[in-house]
Amino acid sequence: MNVILTKIGVISATFSAFFIVIAYYAIVRMAMMQKKQSMYRDSLIKQYSDKITENSKNPKWKLVENLVTSPAEADWRVAIIEADVMLEDVLQSSGFSGQGVGEMLTNANPKSFSTYQYAWDAHKVRNNIAHLGSSYKITKDDALRTINMYKGVLEEFGVI
Repeated sequence: MNVILTKIGVISATFSAFFIVIAYYAIVRMAMMQKKQSMYRDSLIKQYSDKITENSKNPKWKLVENLVTSPAEADWRVAIIEADVMLEDVLQSSGFSGQGVGEMLTNANPKSFSTYQYAWDAHKVRNNIAHLGSSYKITKDDALRTINMYKGVLEEFGVI
């Protein structure tokens, strides 16, 4: 009886050792697969975020560009107004004083930034749109020219 128990003990110890080795192997392989999967996921996230950063440094400006390429005059007007809002934000954050873009530009030294005249000319178009409404007719070329003036100013300030 003792011999049988010894044989059963040896056999069960052998099986236990075998299954422990298999379990350890499975755990190690699973950890390696998870690490590889995590690295792959991280690389995809980095590629995607780099692509987003490349394509759109400023999503608000992307909206302006989309609106100005629309065939509708109303969208061009909105694009110009949105670009002016961006200009106001950048002037405020750059320390220019005044209530609104016009006052900030009036208080600024024309030599404060190289695209000062672009800012004024673009803001004048925005004022015509805001104050004259639909009676102020704007062509596609005028809208594009105005947006390009805003673009020059915003690029100088590093916003886009």
